Amino acid sequence: MDGIQAAEIIRDRFNVPVVYLTAYADEETILRAKKTTPFGYLVKPFNERELRATIEVAFYTHQMERALADERAKRHAAEEFKILVDGVSDYAIFMLDRDGRVTTWNSGAERLKGYTRDEIIGKDFSIFYTEEARQAGDPKQSLETSLRKGRFEDEGWRVRKDGSRFWANVVITPLRTPKGVLIGFAKVTRDLTEHRQAEEDAQRFRVLVESVQDYAIFMLDPRGQVTTWNAGAARIKGYTAEEIVGKHFSTFYPREDVAAGKCERELEVAAHEGRFEDEGWRVRKDGSRFWASVVITALRDPEGALIGFAKVTRDLTERRQAEENLRALVAAERAAGAEKSRVQEFQERFLAILGHDLTQSLASIEIGVGLLGMWSKEPAFVRDVERTHASLRRMSRMIEQILDFTRSRLGVAWRWSSGRWICAKRSHRSSTRRERRIPPRRFSFDALSCAALGIATASSRCFRT
Repeated sequence: MDGIQAAEIIRDRFNVPVVYLTAYADEETILRAKKTTPFGYLVKPFNERELRATIEVAFYTHQMERALADERAKRHAAEEFKILVDGVSDYAIFMLDRDGRVTTWNSGAERLKGYTRDEIIGKDFSIFYTEEARQAGDPKQSLETSLRKGRFEDEGWRVRKDGSRFWANVVITPLRTPKGVLIGFAKVTRDLTEHRQAEEDAQRFRVLVESVQDYAIFMLDPRGQVTTWNAGAARIKGYTAEEIVGKHFSTFYPREDVAAGKCERELEVAAHEGRFEDEGWRVRKDGSRFWASVVITALRDPEGALIGFAKVTRDLTERRQAEENLRALVAAERAAGAEKSRVQEFQERFLAILGHDLTQSLASIEIGVGLLGMWSKEPAFVRDVERTHASLRRMSRMIEQILDFTRSRLGVAWRWSSGRWICAKRSHRSSTRRERRIPPRRFSFDALSCAALGIATASSRCFRT
């Protein structure tokens, strides 16, 4: 490596001026040296005064170039920063002087606060505060805090030009010269109204969910592990948040369902279709089972990526038991109705047979007595025939009264037509009368059946043959 190569490396690495002191003055050497942009080129012999002057001029020129370069860089950086700040529309970025008056204004500040540059430059920044904050001295305190701590940050209500309020995040930073002299403040304001509203809505929703007692409402991560827990879930399932958060939701399922892969299928269906709904047995912490209505909803971010599931469970054990009891009651009522209809049919047929047999027998007896009365006109015989007729009439009235009493209890009426009894029964649901002919059949009735109809019998059995 020769001296020219060494000088080039020194200039590039350390940014110091280069002066060549050499005995070579040939054209090739001078051309190589020029490429390194030296601040001087002295050919031996030279005197001390010439060397000193060359070195001083080299250092002065180098310092001037560095100063000019730094100034250009600063000016360029300032221009770039101004362009950057002016182009920011989501933040109000501006400067205040030492007394708090606005000295710069960007497009974001105009959009956020409503003032144009000409309207606000020179105004005190307290104009952005509410009347209550100004009376409390908040603007002055914010500047004092930034001077004392080097930075001030706050959130609170601020006021636009039209008088409307917005919730703002504010950062104030003091600006000083390299010697520490205060020249003003930089102020950055961001509108967080929507963010604050979203946080308040989320907080209200959390309070609502956590206060619900009748539903277990909680969230699962994409793998099915519990991430949140509400009071209803603790009441229904028996676990505290500390006991269950981080556990897999299969904890709530019977062993046979877990072994059958039911939990994984439910998450797959919810992820694919957006929602899964089911009713089935679930298990509490103490091992007892309850009948649950379950809804699982897939949760996705704005890009559509699955971030978890929302799960809502309701205990329907009492409702299911009530439904089973109702079904059993309906079945019992139907069975009782069928039995009642069977007994009613039996009673109706019994009355038809009883009325027919008794009246036919009395008619036969009366015919026979009448024939006997025609055979003899002796007073004693006639008196016996008349007594027999009177007994037959009394028996006929008694039988009719017994039949009428029994008919009234059964709610049926009978009439004799074309050689047989016809039942006319009045329906409870309608005023229409429906008639049914009772065909002659052979029946055998025991004493218990007769007693059910309210008819006392002397013997243990009564027959129709």
